[in-house]
Amino acid sequence: MAVLDFAVDAFELEFFASPPGGVNETPPPSPDEERRLRRMISNRESARRSRMRRQRHLEGLLREEERLTAQNRGLSDRLEAMNCYSTLLRRDNERLLLESAALRRRLAEASRTYNYLLRGRLAWISRPPPAPLSSMAAGNDPTLASLTAHAGAFFISN
Repeated sequence: MAVLDFAVDAFELEFFASPPGGVNETPPPSPDEERRLRRMISNRESARRSRMRRQRHLEGLLREEERLTAQNRGLSDRLEAMNCYSTLLRRDNERLLLESAALRRRLAEASRTYNYLLRGRLAWISRPPPAPLSSMAAGNDPTLASLTAHAGAFFISN
């Protein structure tokens, strides 16, 4: 590439050094003029490379912008979906909390009822249940008969 650059530089040097008519009527350029022309050619090549570098950089930035825009769009869609899911979970959680409170109330009521019934049974266990009124009226109360027999035996023995 250096050989090609030199060839391009030599061509440009001759082109800028020769008059527009194509006839070389001017004397060869002085060393200062030659340095100035080479410097001008070098600056033009450097500017061209700089423009190409800037163009590549700009294209890279544009690709990066497209990538980030697509990524941002995807993240926005994902965030929206997560917000919807979060709302559904909150509603479900509220429903479950209400259901839990209702079940706690029912359990407390059932526990109170159970304890009331249990206390009543314990009272029934400690004393015999009363006989139905119909059997007492008919004189078929075994409790009354046993009491009468015990009482009669008590009074007879004393």
